[in-house]
Amino acid sequence: MPLAIPRIGLLQISAVLLLCCSRISAVEIPKDFQRMIVSIEVPTSAADRLAAGGLLQPYRAVGTGFFASPDAKDPLTRLTLITAKHVMEGACLISSRVYLRYIDSPKDLHGNTLRWELQICEKTLQRDAHGAPVILPDGSPVATTRKLWTPHPSADLAAMQLPPTLSDRVPQDLKAFRITDILNDALQREWDIGASDETFILAFHPGIMNGEPSSAVIRHGTIAFFPNGADTFIVDSFVFPGNSGSPVILKPTIVNLKGYQFTVSGNARQAYLLGVVVEFIPYTDFAISPQTQRPRITFEENSGLVRAVRAEKVAELLRAMYPPTPPAP
Repeated sequence: MPLAIPRIGLLQISAVLLLCCSRISAVEIPKDFQRMIVSIEVPTSAADRLAAGGLLQPYRAVGTGFFASPDAKDPLTRLTLITAKHVMEGACLISSRVYLRYIDSPKDLHGNTLRWELQICEKTLQRDAHGAPVILPDGSPVATTRKLWTPHPSADLAAMQLPPTLSDRVPQDLKAFRITDILNDALQREWDIGASDETFILAFHPGIMNGEPSSAVIRHGTIAFFPNGADTFIVDSFVFPGNSGSPVILKPTIVNLKGYQFTVSGNARQAYLLGVVVEFIPYTDFAISPQTQRPRITFEENSGLVRAVRAEKVAELLRAMYPPTPPAP
């Protein structure tokens, strides 16, 4: 009597393959990526703390930054702080220095978090022909500000190389993106990166832990709009004040969907830098007066959409700051 051999249907094979692919593609980003980001903070004034009844922290976050390097081998060589340009501009209006805090910043004997001090601008008092400071009608002096950071010429990006004086205070376990970790246009086309691709946002979220203005978190997101040729794209995720400058990371996977076909050929998707958060997009609604038919009250809510500058602009900024050395004759 012939042995009956069970047949496996095409549907069952497809289900197994789909399950395997879903397991393989559910890749996380390296946990030490959170060591790439810092909270950029400025001190709160004594007058503001007094007016708030002592409820304000000594520092408040104005943005988030991360580290990158123009070098492809050693990411801690020529360590450069990357953030949104408006973060640095706003900080310079408050102070000539910012204070950087990262996920494992140590504390002093009194339990106070230690921060690194970074001078980001120089302010010089303007003087008249007699050498006296120029004073405005409100009594404040007129000062000229010189930026110590480099702005991108068109995008909302800024970069600043950390000075050698900070080398002894930079944690040894700090991480940074190499320039080869930045998604370029060629890889974006090869992997067909666009709407519906998944991302992670590394950010500092306020109010999670007592005694700290913000805490390092990883948020999940999805590309909502990725227009060709534009400097920015949209991510479906939530960000809040203090998140500008946060890096957007491409979710890594070895299975890639191009068109209608899954493929594992070509370069595997790594956790590349995809972009930099510059703002959340608010949803605005109006209360219309029934008498005048004009808006009386404006309501704004977080729409859950985030605008990010494409990572290629970060690479442009690094190449402009560190032009290649011409070969010796």
